[in-house]
Amino acid sequence: MSICDILRRLVCRSPSSPYHQEQYDIMIIDGIDPARVRGAVSMLPSFFGFRFIPEDSGKYTTVKDGGDWDGQVYLNENIDYGIIFFDGASRGYAFGGHASITDRTTHRIGVNVAGCADVYALYNRTYHELIHTTLQDYRADRLWSDAAFFSYLPGSMKSAFIDDRDAGFVNSTRWEPLFYDFLLLEKIEY
Repeated sequence: MSICDILRRLVCRSPSSPYHQEQYDIMIIDGIDPARVRGAVSMLPSFFGFRFIPEDSGKYTTVKDGGDWDGQVYLNENIDYGIIFFDGASRGYAFGGHASITDRTTHRIGVNVAGCADVYALYNRTYHELIHTTLQDYRADRLWSDAAFFSYLPGSMKSAFIDDRDAGFVNSTRWEPLFYDFLLLEKIEY
């Protein structure tokens, strides 16, 4: 299957295709602009569905242990398929997000909007965490070393990919969405 086939499958679905195989509730806290979040999630593949729920401080917990994850916000364990968007800068949280993948049973995501310069960056960060929970593993972190993804790239794209990898890019909004599309399609196909 070529990259074009992958993109066609993800973007151009017929009405008879399965929509929203994973339905997530979204909670927005810390005064984040809902239009920004709506813009970001509107770019995600139709495999994911979303329903916005009101902020409720009784439904989430903030980690306050003084460690690396201090300031991280989690939806409570009884909420499966949930995403919480929060302002990590105001909470002293250093990472872009987190996904509950270690227990392999829940699909809870936290997305830190701090550091996302635009809606596209927020989309990319959200997509990354969704891939973690969909696959229930860390493969979303392995863009530069995923042999299956590399083998699907056409020759001309392979050389550009190698150039970017060898230049030391850690994150790449140029490659990550394509990688996530590939991983999602692989999940759907197999």
